[in-house]
Amino acid sequence: MSSLSTSKLLALLALVLWQVHASQANGPRTDGNLIPGYICPAEDITATACMGPKDCLYPNPEDCHSFIQCNDSGLAYVMPCAPNDLVYNDSLKQCDYPESTACHSE
Repeated sequence: MSSLSTSKLLALLALVLWQVHASQANGPRTDGNLIPGYICPAEDITATACMGPKDCLYPNPEDCHSFIQCNDSGLAYVMPCAPNDLVYNDSLKQCDYPESTACHSE
């Protein structure tokens, strides 16, 4: 195998590894606390499989400094906003500055 072929193979391998990492980073996280009994909306799971970075995200009615994320199995997790002074903005489906959202819990 020539050095040109080896370098192309290494570049292709790097691209594949990057794509796998990016797809996992954008997929659903499961590092929050599981919420037993929370019912994730079946229509959202069916429509998106909860795989996009903003799919299956919902406001946490008990705490503005976190949000609820469902996975494709229907399990729900409380996900904290980081840093802690941010609150969940449901319009943007992400954590945001308190003055930019309607949620202002303490």
